[in-house]
Amino acid sequence: MEEKAYFALACFWKPDAQFGCQPGVLQTRVGYCGGTGSAPIYPKVNDHTEAVEVTFDSSVISYEDLLSLFWQFHDPCSCSKRQYMSAIFYTSDRQKQMAQDSKKRHEIELGKSVTTQIQPLNVFHEAEE
Repeated sequence: MEEKAYFALACFWKPDAQFGCQPGVLQTRVGYCGGTGSAPIYPKVNDHTEAVEVTFDSSVISYEDLLSLFWQFHDPCSCSKRQYMSAIFYTSDRQKQMAQDSKKRHEIELGKSVTTQIQPLNVFHEAEE
């Protein structure tokens, strides 16, 4: 079954490549999430956050697997400005609960709190080329 996940891990180019090469990931797109203003155009992204949209086949790779990769691919303990913050943007109550549970487990593993925000996806603006 085809699903989508949205992750912010600092600059979007590296995680785009990291997620894109995973078995079961059908497509990735870079863009911006979380903002309230007009569609961002780099370098003026306003209050948006650089993010990666991951389209995946959940019969091959699960959302839980993607969350594990999310934690592996960046340092969720460093606080960064809004454009590059660590965030998981969920599209359903199921994704929200899984993200919250995953964050708690990761904090226990690290022995410290992480700055990752978990927010509903309000919009995804594909980045300009």
